[in-house]
Amino acid sequence: MTFRGRGRLSLSDLFTRLNDLGEPIVVAVDEAQELRKANWLRFDRLFAYAYDSLSNVRLVLTGSQFGLLYDFLGLEDPRAPLFGRAFQEVRTRRLSPDEALDFLERGFSESGVRCPGDLMEKAVDAFDGIIGWLTYFGHLYVTGGLRDLDDVVRAASSLALEELRDLISSLRSPRYAVILRALAEGRAPWAAIRRRLEDYEGRGLNPATVSQLIGTLVKLGVVEEVEEEYAIADPVYRLAASRL
Repeated sequence: MTFRGRGRLSLSDLFTRLNDLGEPIVVAVDEAQELRKANWLRFDRLFAYAYDSLSNVRLVLTGSQFGLLYDFLGLEDPRAPLFGRAFQEVRTRRLSPDEALDFLERGFSESGVRCPGDLMEKAVDAFDGIIGWLTYFGHLYVTGGLRDLDDVVRAASSLALEELRDLISSLRSPRYAVILRALAEGRAPWAAIRRRLEDYEGRGLNPATVSQLIGTLVKLGVVEEVEEEYAIADPVYRLAASRL
């Protein structure tokens, strides 16, 4: 697709030209919550303009940090540009062991690659039904030549470790690493997390500060609350957190 003319198009002009093509155009943005960091454009206003004015443009926004994505879009904030707009939400979930095995079998079948059944079963156990890591396993097996599950898990945990380090760096506090290292050992209640933080700093901490730190990790989707305890739900991130 080529647009002829002089100068650069603004994004709103680009969206308008896409709309003027006269047929439905899908604009998809992966990890859309990262757009909140932009200081040169209010993307939520751009999306609201497209929603209200451009009938041929469809927006698909995806993100792994769903709490931040919701905050960025402001769908429930009366002051936000996108407030009150209708939307359809699709959430992924953990697959059951049978579903995960079927997912891998179908993927390998479509790729024309045979994978031993016992290896797929081990992958299902290792990745706990998380679609992204199951896909990563299949991708490395088919295209990367990695046939040993331990090698795949090490590669996945190295990727997760890099992401966690980037996340902690962006949050600008070593306290998050302390919390994640504690949760890498298993579930922990709020009080236990507070003790780990206080042991690390050698002083008492305001309960509100501890709750804010944990709440940030929950909003990021890294930590979840389970029966009044907190845990790193993703087994690969849990392994990576032990290496922080």
